[in-house]
Amino acid sequence: MTRRAWLGSILLLTVFACGPSAATTTVSTTTPLPEPTTSIAATTSTDALEPAPWADAFLPANAAPTTLIDQWVRADNRSTCSMLAPEGGVEGATPRAANFAGGWAVAWDATDGPGMAADGSYCEDCGRSAVGVAGTGVGAQEAVIRSWPNVIEYADGSLVGYGAEGSIGAEIVVDDPFTSSADSPTQLAYIAIPPNDCLYNVWSRRSESELLDVIDRLRLVEAP
Repeated sequence: MTRRAWLGSILLLTVFACGPSAATTTVSTTTPLPEPTTSIAATTSTDALEPAPWADAFLPANAAPTTLIDQWVRADNRSTCSMLAPEGGVEGATPRAANFAGGWAVAWDATDGPGMAADGSYCEDCGRSAVGVAGTGVGAQEAVIRSWPNVIEYADGSLVGYGAEGSIGAEIVVDDPFTSSADSPTQLAYIAIPPNDCLYNVWSRRSESELLDVIDRLRLVEAP
C-alpha cells in the first residue's frame, strides 16, 4: 500500500468513527432507584463530610406529633420510609395530617404569615401549611435530588437537594393535591436517607433559613 493510500484509509476510518451514529449516541444519566439497603453514592470522600443531623439518635415516638404516627401506620410505604420529624416541632405552629398519595405527611399551621389555602392557592397571611415533612411514595432518586440548585451531602450517604419551589422540573406535590403559585416564597427540599427507599419532602413557605433550620433538627422517629 502506498503512503497516499494508507493515509486515505486512515481518514476513511476516522470519518466512520466520528460519523452521524457516533455523534448522536447519548449516555443515559438516569440513576436507577436504589434498593432499600443501597446508600446514595457520595461524590466526595466521606472523611470530609459532616454527619447527618438524624445520624446520632432516634426521636422517641412519644416525642413526635401523634398525627405523624397516625399517618405513618396507615401509609403504604411504611416498610421503606421511616418517620421523620423536626425535634422540638415548629414554634408557634400546630401539626395536622396532610394528604400525600402513597405516603405520609404532616403540615404545621401557623396563625399568620405565608401559607397555602385549602384550595391550593398561595396566601400571604393565612399561615396554613407553613412548614411540612412528608415521606412520599416515590423512590429516592439521586439524579432528581442533585438537580436542585443547592445540594448537601452527609457522611452516612444521605443527600439533600433544596431551593425555591419550582426550581426543578420534577416537582412533587406537597400538601393536598396542589402546590402554591409562583408568587409563593416556598422553599422545598428533597431528601434521601439510606437505607430508606423513599423521597422525603420538607418545606417552609416562609423562608430558606427556616427550611434549613428544620432540616438541621430532623430526626428519624422510632416506630410505636
